[in-house]
Amino acid sequence: MWQAFKDLPRETVQLATKFGNLVVDGKFQIRGDAAYVRKSCEDSLERLGLDYIDLFYQHRVDSTVPIEITVSSASPSRALHLCLLLMSGALL
Repeated sequence: MWQAFKDLPRETVQLATKFGNLVVDGKFQIRGDAAYVRKSCEDSLERLGLDYIDLFYQHRVDSTVPIEITVSSASPSRALHLCLLLMSGALL
């Protein structure tokens, strides 16, 4: 999808990508640990050929990791805004 917008000035495009869902050995996993969040962000930036992501969102909350760890793991210079989906108000 990014290829369709690549020729536009970067500041005219708001780009979002997600993390948290993955398949390992055919099994669905939800991850929100610090190492995974950082790697997911860097992998997305590399695939897209960008310096930053406008909106980086966690598709599912990893109940095994404190939300503070997940949120603090995304670099503010690489992911300008963080969104948490499918989260209960109680968890916040």
